[in-house]
Amino acid sequence: MDVEKLIERLGENTDCWTDKVHGYADLRLEAATALSTLQAENSRLRAELEYEREHANAYYEECGQWEAENEKLRAELKKAEMKIDSFLDEEEKVAFYPFGAEKEG
Repeated sequence: MDVEKLIERLGENTDCWTDKVHGYADLRLEAATALSTLQAENSRLRAELEYEREHANAYYEECGQWEAENEKLRAELKKAEMKIDSFLDEEEKVAFYPFGAEKEG
């Protein structure tokens, strides 16, 4: 259905006797106005939806980049933790076994 043509047809004034008597002309003009208003609102909402869709896609891509960066940082943290653990193990050996000799009991 072509809404523009329907709006035009509803908005046309007729000199029909039933239109004047029953007030159909006013009703048709109100319907045409309502359709025009709804059509404009629909266009605005579609534009808003497209805007939000674009931003959602950009955010999704950005989240993927953040996740990749987080994985990289987790790997670096794991290496640092392992290094610290190895330093602590060596410190314990030095503290309990100075100069590599066994601790006397």
